[in-house]
Amino acid sequence: MSLLARSAGDRNQEQTYSDHIREVVTKSLDNLHALAFYVGEDRTELYEEILWNAAEYHDLGKLNAQNQEVLHEKNRAKKLPINHRDAGLKFLLDKDSERIEATLVYAHHRPGLPDLVREEVKDSPFRFTDCMSDSEAHLEEYLQMHNQELGNSILKTKKTKRSKTKRSSMEYRMLLSCLVDGDYTSAQGYVEPLSVSTRWSERIGKLDQYITNLSNEKENNQRNQMRKNMYYACRDADTDNPIEYCGSPVGTGKTTAVMAHMLKVAEKYKLRHIIVVLPYTNIITQTVKTLRDAVVLEDEQGKEQEVVAELHHQVDFDNSKYKYLATTWRAPIIVTTAVEFFETLASNQPAKLRKLHQLTGSAIILDEYHTMLPLKLMLPAWQWLNDLTSEWGCHICMSSATPIEFWKIKKFKKKSNQSVSSLLPPEINKQLSEFERKRVTHNILSEKLSLYKSVMELKEHVEKFYGSKIVLFNTIQNAAYFANYLKANGCDVLHLSTALKPEDQKEIIKEVKHRLENKVEYQNWYLVVTSGVECGLDISFHYGFCELNSLQNLLQLLGRICRESDFEDSFLEVFKISDDHFVPNSSFEISIEIYEEMMKLDELKDCSDNELVSIAFKEECKKSDELSEEICDGDLSCEFETVASKFKVIDEDTVTVLADKKLAEKIRSGKFVSATELQMGSVNMRRSVQKKLGLRDNDIMFLSDKQYDNFIGYMKSLV
Repeated sequence: MSLLARSAGDRNQEQTYSDHIREVVTKSLDNLHALAFYVGEDRTELYEEILWNAAEYHDLGKLNAQNQEVLHEKNRAKKLPINHRDAGLKFLLDKDSERIEATLVYAHHRPGLPDLVREEVKDSPFRFTDCMSDSEAHLEEYLQMHNQELGNSILKTKKTKRSKTKRSSMEYRMLLSCLVDGDYTSAQGYVEPLSVSTRWSERIGKLDQYITNLSNEKENNQRNQMRKNMYYACRDADTDNPIEYCGSPVGTGKTTAVMAHMLKVAEKYKLRHIIVVLPYTNIITQTVKTLRDAVVLEDEQGKEQEVVAELHHQVDFDNSKYKYLATTWRAPIIVTTAVEFFETLASNQPAKLRKLHQLTGSAIILDEYHTMLPLKLMLPAWQWLNDLTSEWGCHICMSSATPIEFWKIKKFKKKSNQSVSSLLPPEINKQLSEFERKRVTHNILSEKLSLYKSVMELKEHVEKFYGSKIVLFNTIQNAAYFANYLKANGCDVLHLSTALKPEDQKEIIKEVKHRLENKVEYQNWYLVVTSGVECGLDISFHYGFCELNSLQNLLQLLGRICRESDFEDSFLEVFKISDDHFVPNSSFEISIEIYEEMMKLDELKDCSDNELVSIAFKEECKKSDELSEEICDGDLSCEFETVASKFKVIDEDTVTVLADKKLAEKIRSGKFVSATELQMGSVNMRRSVQKKLGLRDNDIMFLSDKQYDNFIGYMKSLV
């Protein structure tokens, strides 16, 4: 009887122990060798030794007789009776309390990477006490079976010296990523082939042509000439500094300008990926469309999704039945969210870390970086970004319409003295900023904010203004309630928030742009949105109304009003509302308090936008006292579980829920569904919302027609 690593079932085929171990060793080392160019020969050799040991012995305990009975389906059971990790852990640990290769085996399934110091002081660190007696009694037997199964084909080249050197937290995460991806890939037996390559120099040429065509189509006015100047300034900027920033007002073409620069960087340093990180999901679709139009080559038509991957939220699975649906960072260009990017860096969970090794040797664009993270998380994030550039071959460009030079603040300088250079020459930056200040009237620095006591009062005020109107709220609930109220009262209204699945968001954005381009047909209507749409969307409304928010977000929203200087009476009005149906967003509490204090200071009236947001940020640092040294220290001490639990971009846990009836039926019937389909047809919601909707915890959860529609999404039954 052959020894098995996996039994047949779900989407998996039966797999022998020897085949699985060989595949995991090979695939894990392939992942590592792809990093060698960026980490150097010495580190690669050390990592190879660690990874080989972990990959070869990660499933040693599956050779237990009881486990084999279950795998051969002679004994029906939902899980193996003997934890299959413990035998390999005993062998790899030997007499030590911790070795990195053993920790990787311990962590390659839940509970993931532990707090090392806390684990080491346990009576039996990195072991599973319920099956230690089996490992003690049968280890030599399992090793003999293992050697007979694998033979010299793997053992003759295996290194025998094992590392005891303490490694950094990022090294643990990267090596676990290589191992987990090797294991999951072997288990699922299928990986969607990638038929495209980087071709950076060709993409630069394609992007240049795209910009030339745009320039020829647009009116040759001052604003468009400034956009053109900015593009070539960024494209031709020096590529020597690993961390850079681009501060330029909204509507000046940062997406393509920064991409041009990073394509040059990727070509020079032979990088594997360009990863574009965005603060909000509802601007991903537009960015992806722009990039696909701009950099996908003629012979890649029909393969756009492989060239520029669109990842709206985290989709990671431990369950082997659904591992094939997980998102990985394999495409040349990846567009993803700050939540997915930074929480992957902070994670201790194998499913989430699976894609992390792809980050090595990447160009990273942090678009609208000032809005990506709560203040308390910026310090550890800065620590990781510096580690990625100094140790893992990454290059980073941070872009924003309201840039904050946080790296000049003392606490950040303590983490790294790495210089951060500006892509734009001072004269271009000054010219762009002066033009922006003249564009729209607003009450952002006025003490006289509008106060509305009811939703009816707000509606009656807003409808006085005839034209396209964008109304921004601080929470999903507030936006959904107001949009629903307008619709119930006969108004022509669209709604855009992350309560909608990406597929529906895409259609809404398409409709918004259609209406804005056809002003005669669509003269008087509303777009109700949540905070986030103010960053990155290429849209231009006649009037803007915004619930009191942070100064940075209000300045960003200005960029969605009269963007092309096409209205003479445009304005942005900031308001408060006291209706009980509207709830505050606690994450804005301190920044709103600082903003209200700044409005009282006459000396700030003449400050530039960049000066204002820098003042606000420094005040927030003083007032909140939340720059998390604790997470930084924990990361340096390899307290993986603690760091992962404390580093939450969204304070509350979120879950992925399907919002597409046809997609749900395909999954239920066992038909193949791609990771892209799952992304586009699902929503990410807070656990508290899941409970309100009465959705039971499951690997895959579904929304019914009563719980979801394409107007206000999963808020349909909640407002």
